[in-house]
Amino acid sequence: MRTALLAFSVPALCLAQAQPEPPQAGPHPKAAVDSLAHDFGQLVMGEKVTHRFKVTNAGDAPLKILDVKPGCGCTTTVVGKVSLAPGESTELEAAFNSEGFRGPVSKNIELVTDDPEHPSQTLTLKAFSVAEVTPSTEEVVFQGLTAKDRRKASVRLKSETRDTLVVTSVDLSESNWLGVATRTVGRDIVVDLDMVAKNLPKEDGAGFDTIVLHVQNPRPSAVYLRVRWEKALPVVADPGRVSLDEPAGHDIPCLFFAKSRNG
Repeated sequence: MRTALLAFSVPALCLAQAQPEPPQAGPHPKAAVDSLAHDFGQLVMGEKVTHRFKVTNAGDAPLKILDVKPGCGCTTTVVGKVSLAPGESTELEAAFNSEGFRGPVSKNIELVTDDPEHPSQTLTLKAFSVAEVTPSTEEVVFQGLTAKDRRKASVRLKSETRDTLVVTSVDLSESNWLGVATRTVGRDIVVDLDMVAKNLPKEDGAGFDTIVLHVQNPRPSAVYLRVRWEKALPVVADPGRVSLDEPAGHDIPCLFFAKSRNG
């Protein structure tokens, strides 16, 4: 029994020695930020905004700002002093550029000081970035086209601001099978597409066209729409798909019918 007690007492002694020493009492700096997060709310894509965080030395010894590490998409600048006496404050200006962002955005900034208890604090910038113009879809598909088909489709360009959208010009690859017209509905623009299948290239079974709509003022100033088309094959297989699940080395007969679309 004495040997067993000795075996357990050794690790217990090691654990006791591994515990960190309590911090020494005495004056020390303390970094206090008025708010650890700021929400810019809704921004229009490309809009640039700034916010100032107030940093105060709430301790009883001088505080030093050692570093400020901004995340991607924002920049920071210390406005004022980087060394603060007890009770003294300074400001940290953070600038955010919403260009290239869409939807919810969250960016962090790391504030590093010589505060012994909290040497690193994370400041967060939040926003919701929207484009001034948003298409209801970026691709329209016409499938199973025959020479007799004439199909129509519409795409709505929605204005995300209080301004009415204005289309200044429309660029379309040279084709006599796709017609494009625009009309104003409220603040939005509706793009009407007219597909005339008999004018499609006879040698191609499928293809696509790109439409570029140039819009006055909004960001982005150009909206791209893709129109994809596929012809109906003159002969189709029935069934169109068969799934086989047999061990290797077996012959599996399958019966298919070839059917003509035009009778």
